[in-house]
Amino acid sequence: MTVSFACIAPHGGELIPTLAKRGEKGFLQTRKAMRILARTIALRRPSTIVIASPHNLRLFKRIAVVVAENSIGILETSPGRKVALRAACNVGMAWEILRETEATGLPVVGANYGTFEGPSSNVAMDWGTLVPLWFVLHEQRVNARIVIVAPSREIPIQQNVKFGMGLAKVLERKSSKNHFHRERRPGTHSLEVRSLRVQSGCLQV
Repeated sequence: MTVSFACIAPHGGELIPTLAKRGEKGFLQTRKAMRILARTIALRRPSTIVIASPHNLRLFKRIAVVVAENSIGILETSPGRKVALRAACNVGMAWEILRETEATGLPVVGANYGTFEGPSSNVAMDWGTLVPLWFVLHEQRVNARIVIVAPSREIPIQQNVKFGMGLAKVLERKSSKNHFHRERRPGTHSLEVRSLRVQSGCLQV
């Protein structure tokens, strides 16, 4: 597993054509950009998409890491204008992120709902997660699992940044393991270097 892409995406509900008002043209350029973004992600063929949403679980003074097996969301802008999306979660990666960041003393908590595992282990997908993933998972048919994390607005921003660094450390470790166990071939090393540069860029943002 290597980190192949990182971005910041808008998440207004009316970006999804089904949810937009008839004749609405204000979102056309942003929707076009989202589709370019989704195609770019699809070309990377990701196995897991990690998404940090400001609108998921609001746990007071806590950063949430979703450890449920599934996330299902329904978004409705008006009667008759509704979409639904379901995604499987990468539970193993979520637990790695949780343990890594918890060990640094950060106020993180694993979040689940319903049952510990199985179909009923499901945390609702918020619009900050659903809208970007609609273009990637639904329109582009990308077959990827997801990891949802929810930063906290009640703690110092530095702690959210530190959490992001811990998350990047987990991904870097997975990249290194993947590189170590992979058969060496021309171009492999350069792929790893590029992935690490992406991580560095994320941390600088």
